[in-house]
Amino acid sequence: MMLFVLIRFSVLIRETTALASSLTSPKKAREDKNRDYKIGFISAGSALFGAFIGALASLGVTTLQLHADLDKDARAKRAEVYAAFLDVADRYHSQTLETNQTIASLPPDKRARLTGNSPEIAAFLKLRSEFQGQINQVYVYGSDDGWERARELAAWLPDSNMGELEFRDVSESGFSGAYNALLQVFCQEAPAKPRDKCQP
Repeated sequence: MMLFVLIRFSVLIRETTALASSLTSPKKAREDKNRDYKIGFISAGSALFGAFIGALASLGVTTLQLHADLDKDARAKRAEVYAAFLDVADRYHSQTLETNQTIASLPPDKRARLTGNSPEIAAFLKLRSEFQGQINQVYVYGSDDGWERARELAAWLPDSNMGELEFRDVSESGFSGAYNALLQVFCQEAPAKPRDKCQP
């Protein structure tokens, strides 16, 4: 729009100048006409340059907004993934303790015959599978720090890779320390502006 107005303005100046020059000498009229063309070209060139600068500025603003939106989406996804992982890790930990007590109360012959289909360990197996799914999400969407803290937390729980059934004692302090370490990463990465001391 601005370019059109500038070109129209330069044409108007040229026409007015041409009319005035027709009243003067032919040599003066040619000089005025050449000057008018130069002014027109300068006006048009300035308008094009201004439009180019405006387009670059608009592109820069759009790029900054896109990066801000991507960062916001990444933080939101990490927050969702870390929260889900910490929740299932806590439930898996509690279920492991409960399952260990149930197994310890079984007679030795029944304990030896436990399989993946045994009702005594059904809840444990369900949470083991859910835990593995959530740690995979942390691997995909979490940061390098988040992934390392998630692996450290997983080390305090029975193996969730669906191999051999593993029943072992779980260290409360080891689990709590690893849980809090991941919670600290969550606190630092999820909000747009983390608190100065993101300590659980």
